[in-house]
Amino acid sequence: MFELTEIAGRGEIRDRVFPIILKDANIFDATGRLQYIRYWEGKRDELDKEIKGVRGENLKGIHEELDQFVKIRATIDNLMDILGDMNTLTPEQHERSGFAEVLSALQKRLSE
Repeated sequence: MFELTEIAGRGEIRDRVFPIILKDANIFDATGRLQYIRYWEGKRDELDKEIKGVRGENLKGIHEELDQFVKIRATIDNLMDILGDMNTLTPEQHERSGFAEVLSALQKRLSE
């Protein structure tokens, strides 16, 4: 998720990401997307609670991780919408075609 939020933050995500959506990804309906949102809220809340149990000095790395959880939570719904609209072929479909669609998109992108 870190890499995906960084790519999305730079724009042109549709030109830079070639997703393969797994069957269990559950990003195509609101209930499924809410499960991911709840997960990242839980990660944020858990780490925030643990931070409050110790002194605050010298926790730069931990605060960066907390900030990353917040960033993921802020962008995940939009990212799932974008990914869900991009490539809806299953891994099995990709395998049957020898990943032709992904390879074609990559070749096109690299030739630009």
